[in-house]
Amino acid sequence: MSADLSGVNLEAAELVVADLRGCKLERANLQRADLGKANLAFANLGGARLAGADLRSSILVEANLSRADLVGADLRGADLTGVNFSTPNGASSARIKGALLDGIRYGPSASRRIGVLELATVRDLDEASWKGLHVYLVDAFQEAVNEGGAAAGQFSGVVRTALERIAALRKLFDSESSTPEPVVELVTLIRSELMRDLKKNPKAIRDIGTRQFEELIAEILASYGWEVQLTPKTRDGGYDIFAIQKDVSGVRANWIIECKRYAEHRKVGVDIVRSLYGVKTDMRVGNAMLATTSDFTKGVHDFKASKYDLDLRNYEAVLEWVNTYKPKPGGRIEVRDHRLWVPGDDD
Repeated sequence: MSADLSGVNLEAAELVVADLRGCKLERANLQRADLGKANLAFANLGGARLAGADLRSSILVEANLSRADLVGADLRGADLTGVNFSTPNGASSARIKGALLDGIRYGPSASRRIGVLELATVRDLDEASWKGLHVYLVDAFQEAVNEGGAAAGQFSGVVRTALERIAALRKLFDSESSTPEPVVELVTLIRSELMRDLKKNPKAIRDIGTRQFEELIAEILASYGWEVQLTPKTRDGGYDIFAIQKDVSGVRANWIIECKRYAEHRKVGVDIVRSLYGVKTDMRVGNAMLATTSDFTKGVHDFKASKYDLDLRNYEAVLEWVNTYKPKPGGRIEVRDHRLWVPGDDD
């Protein structure tokens, strides 16, 4: 079916499981319409009014949603593979504030390989309800900086806009090059939604990925005003995070931090701590810290006893950080000179 329904008034219409593949629905009024499980693949919904519409489990593969009003729409479980929210220059006026996005599918399609980034061009994505938003932002960022990827070339405008909208990473984008420098692979984003989830379900901290745990610790330290740099995923040099702490008098102290996401009963042994302390000594760094989702052996505590420049953070100590976490007043983390910075900490 590819009927021309441009401008049609279907407000509050019952269109469950409707086959609207390839239909022209530009500027159509579909407010509060029930489009659950409807097939809207390849449909042109440019400028369509979909506020409050029920689009649960609908198929929107390669649909055009540029300028669409999706405020308060229910898109849970919808397939947004290859969806188009923007023009090649990155412009997007689609609205998605208050929309429900849990369980959506997104990504590139056979003919539209920019699919991962399209959502990031929508201005009010952070005002939608989506538990997986922090995961999506990491996926989108990695796609944008993929060397040789189609996204960086054919859709350079979309890439630029997407990175600008991912506020905490916007400083990494090199507008003069189709491929940003490799350092962008060092940094990803932990959203406050994850912090709230961990406060409600503390044991979930052991279920997040190893890299996510490193990012979590980096986010917490940055919220305290530390300058934070994550090491590359492929090589960490014996530590995961380099950080600079500045006290109220302006005195700076540098740190290397190792993060170990271990199961509850797997304690961190003294060999790991000795190795970290050795790296600290070799690098002539002032302090070392080891954070873990489990605990430390007696040997570790014995080793630590005479080391004032070694800090240990076990499961309980990390959760205390999570429970008292508050984003730094004055704004989100930003990227400057390849490091994560907190606004307001400028020299």
